[in-house]
Amino acid sequence: MELTPLLANLDPDIKQLCDREFNLQLDSTDGNVFIFPGETFQGIKLTSPNEAGLQVLYYFADLGCPISMARLSVALHPAMGAEWPIMVSANLSGEARANQALA
Repeated sequence: MELTPLLANLDPDIKQLCDREFNLQLDSTDGNVFIFPGETFQGIKLTSPNEAGLQVLYYFADLGCPISMARLSVALHPAMGAEWPIMVSANLSGEARANQALA
């Protein structure tokens, strides 16, 4: 599944805030790990369905934040797809859909 367009459409102001947060977190951990545990980021809810939240989760997950990875996975899971702006099941390959049907 290709999620890169999500990041490409990220509001430049939000991207700048994400970049700043990433650098602050790395500075505070000596660059070893980046973890953003908050449920909101600059007023954007990361635990409820919204496109901006999905973009921020993708941004932080792409940088290796395990919490954002988990939240993004939940948001993209087909069972949650009706609630979030992107439905993974529509983007699965034929083989993946067949495996999903068997599960």
